[in-house]
Amino acid sequence: MREIDILFVDWGFSKNDISKIISETKNLQIFNIRNIIRKESQDKSEIGNEILKIISNGELLNNKLIEKLINKNLRESNENLLLIFYPNVVEQFHELQRIIVKEKIVLNKIWYFRHSDYLEFMKHHFEFPINKKYLDKFGNKLAEEWITMFQKRRENINIIKSVATSVEWMEIELDYLSLFNSEYINKRIKKRI
Repeated sequence: MREIDILFVDWGFSKNDISKIISETKNLQIFNIRNIIRKESQDKSEIGNEILKIISNGELLNNKLIEKLINKNLRESNENLLLIFYPNVVEQFHELQRIIVKEKIVLNKIWYFRHSDYLEFMKHHFEFPINKKYLDKFGNKLAEEWITMFQKRRENINIIKSVATSVEWMEIELDYLSLFNSEYINKRIKKRI
């Protein structure tokens, strides 16, 4: 039976780098919903045309369309998968569960890479000149919005965790400096497998 893992990360971590390490270590195909949306749009498939129409109207993609994309692309793959950039809220998680049960895919693990201290991450992040200019321009309002978004993201992940009790969670907490060390991240992943 096929398996799927899900990857959640706090802001500041590279989903692409971490997903690459996990996929190579566990021999999983990356199932990147953002890339799938982009590809369908470029191919101008039936779903792609729906996406383009919604985007051209300045609207967000609805869950039903994303579900169609997931269904279609799950059927096109026979590999074990690592899902990134989805789900974001508990309703999407429930829908994903329904889809994978229907497709006879087992939810194997949920990976969660989190900052040991997201306020420390923000402090260091805004010390870089390229990032500091935004803080200089927008001030505390920007920092407050970041804190709110960090908290909301964690809240959504914790809600998913509260309902995903039958799935193994692989939580890996990293400090600010470890963000830049893929070898260290790789070792932490391999320790958890």
